[in-house]
Amino acid sequence: MSKDQWLRISPRTGKPVKQGNYMAGPGRGPSGVPARTPQLASTEPISKPAPIPEQPPITSSVTAEDAHTLLKRIYNDVSLPLYARLDAARIAIRHETPPIAASKSLGGPGTDLAKQLEEGRKRAEEFYRRVREEKQRRIGENAQAMEDNDE
Repeated sequence: MSKDQWLRISPRTGKPVKQGNYMAGPGRGPSGVPARTPQLASTEPISKPAPIPEQPPITSSVTAEDAHTLLKRIYNDVSLPLYARLDAARIAIRHETPPIAASKSLGGPGTDLAKQLEEGRKRAEEFYRRVREEKQRRIGENAQAMEDNDE
C-alpha cells in the first residue's frame, strides 16, 4: 500500500482512513486487482463422468378408469420395480390424505357472528362457574380434613 492512500485521520474514530484508488475486498492487492490469478490444479483433461445406469423399462398390464386408481394399482403391483412403485406412491399420497385445513368456517354469509360470540361467552361463563364450584368444594373438603386432624 502506498503512502498516498493514507491521506487523513478520521475525526470520529481517530484512525487512518484509506482513500484514493483503494478497492476493498478479499484477495485484492494494493492496486485493486486480484493478488493471484486462480490456476487449475491439473492441466490434464477432465475425464467423462461415470454413466448413469439405465432403469429397466416398465411393462405392466395395469389399467384403470381414472388416474388415482391407476396410481394405486401401480404401487400395489409387486411385479413392478420398486422405483416405479415409489414414484406412483409419491404422487398418489397427495390425493389420499386430506390437506390440513380449517374444519369449520366461522364467518361468511348467513352466519351471525354476534350470536356465535354470545353463545361462546355463555359456554365460557358456565365452564368458569363449574371450576369455581369445584374449587370451593375442594377448599371445604380440605378445611374439614384439617378440622378432623386437629381433633
